[in-house]
Amino acid sequence: MVASTRIATFISKLLEIEICWDTSVAEEKRDVLIIIGGAFGFAGSDILAALGKAVEETGRVIWVQNDYTVIPPKDESGAESPFRAAFRNRAQRSLSAVDYWTTVTAMTTPGTTKGWRIGQGSFYINWNALTFDIDAAERTPPDWFNRARGDSLLYYGSYRKDRVKYFNRYFSTPQVKCVLSSPTRKFESGPSNELVSYEPKIPIRMSTYLAMHGLGLYIEDVKSHAEFHSPANRFYEMLSAGLPMVFQPEATRMMGRAGYDIDPFVVYNNEDVKTMMDRRGHTLEAQRLLWLERARTEYESLAPMVAQNWEKYL
Repeated sequence: MVASTRIATFISKLLEIEICWDTSVAEEKRDVLIIIGGAFGFAGSDILAALGKAVEETGRVIWVQNDYTVIPPKDESGAESPFRAAFRNRAQRSLSAVDYWTTVTAMTTPGTTKGWRIGQGSFYINWNALTFDIDAAERTPPDWFNRARGDSLLYYGSYRKDRVKYFNRYFSTPQVKCVLSSPTRKFESGPSNELVSYEPKIPIRMSTYLAMHGLGLYIEDVKSHAEFHSPANRFYEMLSAGLPMVFQPEATRMMGRAGYDIDPFVVYNNEDVKTMMDRRGHTLEAQRLLWLERARTEYESLAPMVAQNWEKYL
């Protein structure tokens, strides 16, 4: 379920590059260092110091990013930690700018923006398509009588402050059963309703769990309304698992830019959710017909796209 782990494994196998996760990253100088953006706050001071040393001594650095909330260190900052200061030191020594291989289009235009120097080798790539499950997509989705929660609306994922107004929209006075799944306990202090249940984490295989439910709710961040960040992992997971989706209206513009017309499946209120729940079979058929092959193509094109870009990079 951890995106950085999945992406690191994919890149390592595709490009035949070792994965490093400890202080050995600083033991020798390298021509290229690929950093997979993740939760560096949990890495420990020794590893971060070693990584900072590698950043300063490597010829070129690539930052792989699939989430705008995992913020890369800036080249212009007052950071004191060895890891973050290393990026400023690279800039001060006029070393090459970091190249961003990212789902965030704002980080793909070479130049300087908001304290980052964006290298010439930067490009947009939809890492989120890696969550498309080929095996699940090829199976016939279970019918509603065989789904343990076939009459429930599922939301799973992060609890973020700018999504609270959307949570309140759909979960304060629901007209169908709702399941909220997230590792955080913040949802438990949210809307209180007998139709809403909370599940701390997904207890079984992702595709199996998703296929238990009747509808899945897609919500994006406020920032994603204005900046293009690729469809979320949840979109590809639900589509391949056979879970029909309903969408907040605010997501229409960016999903359309990604090539997915979600307008027929937008829900403005809980009455719309109830209507879509009654039509979930038709919705599933329509979405698989409209989107399944496109999502499969996005998934299958990732490897040749990355490999080709890597050859150009070298």
